[in-house]
Amino acid sequence: MKMTVKMLGSIHLLTLSINGYSESLAEISSFANGLCDQIIAEGSTSKTKILASLNGNLKPISKLLGAKIGASGKVEVDNFQYRGLPFDELSEQMMDSRNCKSALALAILDGRQKIQNGQTISTNNSAYIIDTSKNSAILLKSPNFKLYTESIISVNAVKINLFQNTPIEPIGGQYIENTKQGQLYWQKIRVLAGEHKSKIGWVMADNISFK
Repeated sequence: MKMTVKMLGSIHLLTLSINGYSESLAEISSFANGLCDQIIAEGSTSKTKILASLNGNLKPISKLLGAKIGASGKVEVDNFQYRGLPFDELSEQMMDSRNCKSALALAILDGRQKIQNGQTISTNNSAYIIDTSKNSAILLKSPNFKLYTESIISVNAVKINLFQNTPIEPIGGQYIENTKQGQLYWQKIRVLAGEHKSKIGWVMADNISFK
């Protein structure tokens, strides 16, 4: 694979030759530019926002990768199913639109090359899982012990209950909440499998364990 990266103004142009698919370069660049511009317009960008946007654009991503993507986000090539979109290498924080466009375009090209070469791609290799041995794991929009307690007690409460051994990915830092019982540590996570796959929220740090 031959690849060079050039910059024209604020747009990165990629010149490459990947198994005769160089004609798709413009489509990849256009897609990356459009998605990143949309994210930037909504505020600061990050890997989390990019992945969420990618999951909402499975049809164009499928075309760019040259593979079928199911509703669950799994990539299928010649009846072989890969686990997840191939964007593990994206940085957690993208400083600006230029970095976002360049990193996303390169990630798409890398994922396409892996698929063409028959390499396994996966985003479900996290070493972290949910542990409910001490208390129930409830995924919350924000770290709030009062809300957690109310969701446990109330039968009618709408809640996202995570099961034992659910694979998750910690994202960002921890939050420390001061309660009457003392300091409580919360961790923001992304759910990697199961009924609530791809959902993002907060759980108590005690609910996170290594495999």
